[in-house]
Amino acid sequence: MIEQPVRLMDGAFSKGFEAVTRLVRCREFGTDLSEAICTQGPERGIEAMHREYFPPVRTIDLNEPLPPDHYRAPCVYEAPPSMEKLGQMYSGVSGDFDGCVWKPYSSRIRTNVTPGDRIFRVKHFDRIVETEEVIAWGIENDLVPAMGHNEAHAFSHVQRLRNTKSPVVSLGSFVLDRKNVRMVAVLFGDSNKLNIGLSHQDRKWARHYQFLFLCV
Repeated sequence: MIEQPVRLMDGAFSKGFEAVTRLVRCREFGTDLSEAICTQGPERGIEAMHREYFPPVRTIDLNEPLPPDHYRAPCVYEAPPSMEKLGQMYSGVSGDFDGCVWKPYSSRIRTNVTPGDRIFRVKHFDRIVETEEVIAWGIENDLVPAMGHNEAHAFSHVQRLRNTKSPVVSLGSFVLDRKNVRMVAVLFGDSNKLNIGLSHQDRKWARHYQFLFLCV
């Protein structure tokens, strides 16, 4: 009698394994998520995957008082503004915005972009920090980096009302410059004159920089 091989991959386990295999082969599964799974262990990896692919949608209570450094602003998630419209929105605009093609950072690929009110948080580390350190801090605090091509513009109205000249960086989306270097949006100025520009994503940020996050 010839024994049949045991089919270990039957049923739900087989379907789940196939689904995970498809997931890790899809284009959204970037190096950032891969490194999180490798370095933080299986359990933390599953948590990271769950946050990445099934992000929670936070309901906004308009009467809810906000903690310090938190701001509420409506987001419409339209196409990135043209240079003409940017010129109407800001006192100064970097010429590098002309013809930009924006891409979301890996942690923003699956997050909710339904138009509506969002709660932002501005974080000031008051020390020199690197981009990955900033993003990791956000993940630990249920925050994702704001996208520079839409959410930063929504926040810019709030920025005009803030009494600060410290630049605010949005690490959630980027453009590629002529040297194929990732560039992110930076708001800077004060309530009387607000500008928007671009800066290298992978760099060390001086202690006066602040970072824009979205509460999820």
